[in-house]
Amino acid sequence: MSFDDPTDPPDKEKLKIRLYFGPVRHFYQNTDLRIKLDNGTDFTIHDTPIKERTSMEYYKVWNAKNFGRVFQFIDEPTNTFVLTAQKNKNEYILTYVHPKYLISWAWDEPGVGEHHNPLVRISGTHQGQEVDDYTNLATGNSENRNLPIFPEFRNTYRHIQLMVGYGRVFNILESNKGNKINLNYTPNISVGVHVGKSFVSYAPFENDQQTWYSGFDSKNTIQGHSLTLGNKIKLSGPKDKFGIFVEHKYNYSKKKYSILDRGTAEHFLNYNSLSIGLHIRLHKGKK
Repeated sequence: MSFDDPTDPPDKEKLKIRLYFGPVRHFYQNTDLRIKLDNGTDFTIHDTPIKERTSMEYYKVWNAKNFGRVFQFIDEPTNTFVLTAQKNKNEYILTYVHPKYLISWAWDEPGVGEHHNPLVRISGTHQGQEVDDYTNLATGNSENRNLPIFPEFRNTYRHIQLMVGYGRVFNILESNKGNKINLNYTPNISVGVHVGKSFVSYAPFENDQQTWYSGFDSKNTIQGHSLTLGNKIKLSGPKDKFGIFVEHKYNYSKKKYSILDRGTAEHFLNYNSLSIGLHIRLHKGKK
């Protein structure tokens, strides 16, 4: 939605307000994950793969079990909400992202594809004992019970990434200069915070018996900070009535947060994201 007329001269350009919403693909990079717990544990899970959870099945609203679940497509998938204000080629950006990802997940849900049991190297101290070996993170190593097991390690409950940013619009083609289309390029930069709760299932062997600890951390907290670099190309028709855009972003995040109310997890959450969208002008302001 925009309140402007692209044919106005620069000194008369009106404020352009735009709102975007929709799912965005995230491609996460591997990271080292450091875990500290109150039972003599301080180890690193090396080169840990992080799996994207798109949860796109919620967009199949015809499969909803009741009316209330019809609207779960708004908050369940990895959706992004973007509000921009643009004037005189300066664009100010407010972004709300709901990242969804798995570090481990022992169960295979048909049709969802959330099973994630990576083979990783763990080194450090676990329950007071030195460890340095390979294990499947969600199910463990049957030959080495000293290694930790995390049947479920995710961070999605009320997890949001909130960012503010700035972009500069460069016009490549303009319809008021004899062209039938508008084409512009907008590089942008944003800074933000991660807020939410962790959810972890931890199942170590204690005195030769497997013990299960599981649950959400008790508090919503700021879990980390982010820096995002973006590039957007938009192609639109005369007077910006309609158009399409493609945007790529690289996000750098450093996170540290409480788990199980008895320790901390620390890791990077770096990802590339790609979005493709439609632009339709719903209202034109008065001159």
